[in-house]
Amino acid sequence: MMRKNKSRKRKDHVILLVLVSAIAVVFGLRSYFSTVLPVLAGEQQEAEVQEEATMITISLSDIVDTKNLQLVNSEYAFASNGSVPDLVSSNNGLFLRTDVLTAVSSLLNDTRNTVGGQLILNSGYRTAEEQEQLYFNTADKAYVQEAGHSEHETGLAADIAIQNVADVENSPQSQYLIKNAWKYGFILRYPRDKTAITGIANEPWHFRYVGEVHAQYMTEHELVLEEYIERLKKVGSYRLNKGGKNYTVRYESPHDNQLQLPNDAQYEISSDNTGGYIITSWK
Repeated sequence: MMRKNKSRKRKDHVILLVLVSAIAVVFGLRSYFSTVLPVLAGEQQEAEVQEEATMITISLSDIVDTKNLQLVNSEYAFASNGSVPDLVSSNNGLFLRTDVLTAVSSLLNDTRNTVGGQLILNSGYRTAEEQEQLYFNTADKAYVQEAGHSEHETGLAADIAIQNVADVENSPQSQYLIKNAWKYGFILRYPRDKTAITGIANEPWHFRYVGEVHAQYMTEHELVLEEYIERLKKVGSYRLNKGGKNYTVRYESPHDNQLQLPNDAQYEISSDNTGGYIITSWK
């Protein structure tokens, strides 16, 4: 009888110890969560604040707009305000923006040195009056835009002629240009398989300057400018590593005529001519 009582007491002690331990764990966890979680939340809020603190607000009137990524087509007219700044003449008397002429000259030299051939800049900047006359005199309107809607009015478009070649599109020179134009900031603007999107027939000679980062992304993803802008509107941003630098490309619609820009990185801005801005930043 005594043994049974002692055994029962031992069991009661064990149960009591288990209960006490459980209570201690519960209160210990409650204390842990009440102490740690607010700290973690505070750290997260601090990180968010720090992230927000790296952005600054700039008025649209104070930005420098490169206009490199402006969409100009039958739907969106080019707002030139009467002139395009920083135009310079090529060796054969055609005009392009200074940075664009430098880039296309390098592209042409690279192509000549690699695959040979005679390549020349065949068309560059046109005034609205010149574009109007060209449109009027061109029978096949599939290859030409009305005045105000041509990329040639931006100073960013270059037509490249390959001389003494029967099949221009399939020539080694044309294929090299198409595959390597992105290295110099250009895209083939009117490829054969994108006519329904661009509204212009296949033009293997027409290259548009957009900048190296954007040209690389568009070429890798086989996008024309219309598609690129629409993708940016949907995804918001992307990152790209190029030449040891980390680039962030972000689409933003202005609020109260202001943009949010990075305060801790270099950046450049281009309006897209549809109401938004594309901000390219790098460190």
